[in-house]
Amino acid sequence: MYLLDKFKPIILTIGSALFHDFKNIILILSPIFELFNPSTIQLFNPSIPTTKS
Repeated sequence: MYLLDKFKPIILTIGSALFHDFKNIILILSPIFELFNPSTIQLFNPSIPTTKS
């Protein structure tokens, strides 16, 4: 358990950093996913208009 206590702050720091960046990553990747499947993206983010009408 000593190792876990030693690494816990590092894991929490990385985890919180990833959590904060998650929304930015989604915004960056959304256009890429939209190329493959616009309807799937619209399920996650209705504000993104689909290219197909």
